[in-house]
Amino acid sequence: MTTVLITGADGYIGRHLAPVLAARGLRVCSIRADVRRASEVRAAMEGIDVVVHLACLPVNRSFEFPDEDFEVNALGTFNVLDAARRAGVKKVVYTSTCEVYGPPDAQPVDETHPVRPASPYAASKHSGELSCLIMCRVFGLPTTILRLFNVYGLSAGLEERPTVEAAFMKNVLQGRAPVIKSHPGTARDFVHVRDVCRAIALAIDAEAASGEIINIGAGVATSLQDLADLVIRLTGVAVKPQIAPAASSSDPPLVCQADIRKAARLLGWHPEVTLSEGLEEIHRFYRDPGKR
Repeated sequence: MTTVLITGADGYIGRHLAPVLAARGLRVCSIRADVRRASEVRAAMEGIDVVVHLACLPVNRSFEFPDEDFEVNALGTFNVLDAARRAGVKKVVYTSTCEVYGPPDAQPVDETHPVRPASPYAASKHSGELSCLIMCRVFGLPTTILRLFNVYGLSAGLEERPTVEAAFMKNVLQGRAPVIKSHPGTARDFVHVRDVCRAIALAIDAEAASGEIINIGAGVATSLQDLADLVIRLTGVAVKPQIAPAASSSDPPLVCQADIRKAARLLGWHPEVTLSEGLEEIHRFYRDPGKR
């Protein structure tokens, strides 16, 4: 039986991913080590066949603690890769972020788009990408990099999540207007967490994806205005979106839409959960708290 080690298994994606991999007949274990400590990570690699590296510090904390962000996301990723190489691990799947692209030049964004990180988080995640590529090309460690776009969906433990779609839904169901806090034309590519887990599972077995960077998104950009309108339409509540004063700007809105043709070609992956379906799950979560 193939043994898969998940770093960050207690995080949002990790808690969804573990049962998905177990259902595919894989033995799943999590790392208790601090990824910043190389000796601890090496000890955790014994008997491991595949590593899914999810552990990272989130973007918001990177501005307040850029040093810790680098230690966890850049150095920690190198430690995981080096330990995997030493242990003879057969595959590492690394989850990166679309934020490495920075403001895109054109839509949709494919994997050849220039990389221009605009935050310590994006820079440290790109450093992790470079370590993956070097470990693959120089040392022969098979690695696949998945650049995740805006991952959404309920948490595995059904805790509330501080995300824009959840905030909109919560406000609307309380009879209050969803508040758009940035340019209403700002558009994100919302990809459901179940689709992300399926992409990771496919990447584990995809030999053709070794040494590759692959976008994982829905392939559709949804503006904050359209997201608010969709939430209102799903709930049937008679409110209108409110645009915060700070959101008014003459600058063009940031739009980011994934080109997912490479994921289809190398992984055989396509998104299955529509934004309406994912939002309906969030709708039921907030509408019926007693059934959580």
